[in-house]
Amino acid sequence: MALSSGPSSLTATQDDVTARLSRLQIGNPTPGGLPKAPTRRVQAESNLHNKPLPAPPVWAQKPPPLPPRPHRLWDRPNPYEDNVPLPRPPPIIGAPVAMPDPTRRGARPPHTHFVPPVSITYHQSDSRYQILPTTPTPSGFSAPGPPQAPVSPPSTSRSRASSVPPSPSATKVSSHVNDGRVQCSGKTRAGTRCKRMIKPPHPLMLATGPSKDLDCFCFQHIKDLLSPSGFPMPGGVWIDFDDWIPHYLTSDTRAALRVEMEKRPSPADEPGYIYGFEPRDRTSKHQNTLSFKIGRSIHMIKRLDQWGRQCASQEVVLRGQWPRVVNDDGTEPSLLKGRIKQGEKGKFCHRWERLIHLELADLMVHEQYLTLDFFVPNSKASPSLPSPTRPEKPSAARKPIRSECPDCGAVHREIFTFTRVESGPLKGREWEGIVQKVIDRWGKFVETYV
Repeated sequence: MALSSGPSSLTATQDDVTARLSRLQIGNPTPGGLPKAPTRRVQAESNLHNKPLPAPPVWAQKPPPLPPRPHRLWDRPNPYEDNVPLPRPPPIIGAPVAMPDPTRRGARPPHTHFVPPVSITYHQSDSRYQILPTTPTPSGFSAPGPPQAPVSPPSTSRSRASSVPPSPSATKVSSHVNDGRVQCSGKTRAGTRCKRMIKPPHPLMLATGPSKDLDCFCFQHIKDLLSPSGFPMPGGVWIDFDDWIPHYLTSDTRAALRVEMEKRPSPADEPGYIYGFEPRDRTSKHQNTLSFKIGRSIHMIKRLDQWGRQCASQEVVLRGQWPRVVNDDGTEPSLLKGRIKQGEKGKFCHRWERLIHLELADLMVHEQYLTLDFFVPNSKASPSLPSPTRPEKPSAARKPIRSECPDCGAVHREIFTFTRVESGPLKGREWEGIVQKVIDRWGKFVETYV
């Protein structure tokens, strides 16, 4: 339908639209146009009025505020902005220290200087203490002095692995050790060690120097040790002391040999060789004494080379080695340098060496071999000497002089010096008749029973 022009037709059209809108129930039309839709703000206010927000929760009591954090050291201002060094007062050594006033609050202790300590050095030779003050420096501290040689007693260490030549820095000859006295190694009835001091020491100490593992006994314990006739070995074997220990030895040596024989085998006693050589002086051909070095080693040839290089003024002449070596034809091998043939090592060479040294030291000091009835062939041990001729008093015995070696400056140990025999069966046979028989006898004991 086409609309006609004119005011009447326009009015009819508006009335028609209004009627249609009222039928649709959209709302009351505004005069002069279409109805306006409600805005979002009006709709939100309407919803808030109909459904109000819930009430806020009730908060608990607030904790107290934390204390203020202290300033860190690196945050504080530097009082020395200009880095000007402060003057330092001169050191006052030994001045009395002023104590702070306790009534004054915040009083800082006065500046004191460090007093250097004094060092105390112990000298073993004279058993006295000597105070050595250190040298103070301008800074108040002690300046280190020159290095001093160690003079304190050496700590307990493991026994030597072999008879090596001592170094030039070895211990020198001391005029006395504990005034020449040693404590008895025996036990009292209460089970404690005997407190008796023995003077003079055992002959072995005169030959090899002081030894911590050497057993020495007083007269009472020597009497107790010499009373048994023997001791049993594992397996029911009885060992008679008279079959192995000669009666011409002194009582303290016989007691020490009995103690050494009765000891049980030690796992630390390793196999090795026993060797004996003669250090001959190249400058002198006619001497009234003979010296023999008896030692042990696990490398005998290497040890002999060490002795030859260290002490060049003496010629090392090998006299024997044990266990003995025999050639295929039954003869003994050569002992010349470069042709020495080593055999198998012998067991318990530590025990073997100690037994040899105990007897040879007694023979060296008391010289029982100079008597006519000392040498008797075909016997395990030489027969007893008559009691009046056996030198029991060490004051009447010959005390060997242990001097420094001119080559290395050390005092060699385990060297036994004997006087040459002028007559009798032992003339010119000091090695075969004295030293070699002692080594063979104790080697047989160790090989058979230890």
